[in-house]
Amino acid sequence: MNRCLPGGIEIYDVTRPVLPAAQIAYAHYLVDFYPGEGTQSLTQELRRYLGQQEIPVMKKNKKGQNVSLDIKPLIANHRIVERDGHCQLDLVLRHGGEKSLNPSLLMQDLYQGRQEMNGVSNIRRIRLLTESMESFE
Repeated sequence: MNRCLPGGIEIYDVTRPVLPAAQIAYAHYLVDFYPGEGTQSLTQELRRYLGQQEIPVMKKNKKGQNVSLDIKPLIANHRIVERDGHCQLDLVLRHGGEKSLNPSLLMQDLYQGRQEMNGVSNIRRIRLLTESMESFE
């Protein structure tokens, strides 16, 4: 099946869900950055950005209007790891229901006007989580 998918999309496993979809509360993502020489400055910038008390972004609502949204409360957990010339951002974001955060919205805001952010390799969703942070199955 993977041969038929667009580049960058890969299916790792297919199972029948045990829990109802309404139990999904969070999604766990890994984001890889390959900044070349600037791994340390990138790590510092990520810490500064994610350490803000508020992270206001502009988002289009269902009516196509731009609205301001503070995404900080939608970031449940994050960790920044430096590995062999690249930086990895481990994120747990709110997912499901009305309060969801797509990692691309966070990345779009993060990149704005920041040269050191060039070089993102990929965003991978690792797993879905329940409200109690257990794996959704």
